[in-house]
Amino acid sequence: MHRGFSRHLVLVVRTAMLSSFPGALAADPPAANRPGIKKEVGPSNLQVDRSGLDAIQRPQRWTAEEIQNYIKQVLEVSSRTHDVWESDPQIRMLSEVGYNNIQYLFEAMGSTGGVADAHLEKAIKHLFQDSHRELLRKYLPFNPSLASIVVARDWQEDFRELLIAGLYRDESLSPDWLQAVGRIENPRVTPALERYMANGESPNAAYEALKGRNDPSLDEAVRKAWRAIGTARRYRLDYFSPVAARHGEVDALTHLAHLVEKPSDQYDQATYERALRELIPYNDTAKDLTALVLENPGRLDFDPQKHEYTVH
Repeated sequence: MHRGFSRHLVLVVRTAMLSSFPGALAADPPAANRPGIKKEVGPSNLQVDRSGLDAIQRPQRWTAEEIQNYIKQVLEVSSRTHDVWESDPQIRMLSEVGYNNIQYLFEAMGSTGGVADAHLEKAIKHLFQDSHRELLRKYLPFNPSLASIVVARDWQEDFRELLIAGLYRDESLSPDWLQAVGRIENPRVTPALERYMANGESPNAAYEALKGRNDPSLDEAVRKAWRAIGTARRYRLDYFSPVAARHGEVDALTHLAHLVEKPSDQYDQATYERALRELIPYNDTAKDLTALVLENPGRLDFDPQKHEYTVH
């Protein structure tokens, strides 16, 4: 089950230009171009409106109008749930439109948002073939999560200009987009990622991309990003605090200790506790480590080689 994806969704309604895709309106024998997606096995998402899905009629002639209406009905059911499971039947149903009609799935991205977009994304990834490259190029700027296709096919150099430009245009890029940019061999990439780390919605993903480039200015870039994020964007500050602490920001370590002391979420608490233990090499309880940090702010020594703190 995926958590928190709604922070990174870009909701854009677009008008499709079908004339640029030869044969887009041709009816396909459904079984001829459809992959074999198995029906659900194992645990299933209890939020799914099964009766709503059962009421949806498959297209008879698979015309453009029928396919678009079919997709719309599936997405309406998806919009009534809050979580995404790999076993969700909507993914299989959307994939039934087939390889030759994948453009209709691209067109629908952003029309509903939330879980519906996540189901569309999974169906697109299942149907996607190399021959769909130009469709991806057209719709990727509006749907950053589809950058995972670029990563999987190692197409970052072909999509270079589009990917780098996105760092300046969109603050809500997906981690896959940032990973793809991080693989590009171009001198413009490092400053663009450093800027995004300070201003974008996913500073941690930008950091991972920079770390993979062996950026010599990474310490200073992280410190600048920590100060730029500020308390106005609290959730970014929370998630970025372990990164900033790892690069010598004592304020970030103190912030992290406060998160462990007063957790707002059990999942996040475990993440923050693990980060605190990695930063302080003492075999103490999380409570003791928290107290150690909060009671000795002026006695913390940072080792930049080990990325650890000790108390003198």
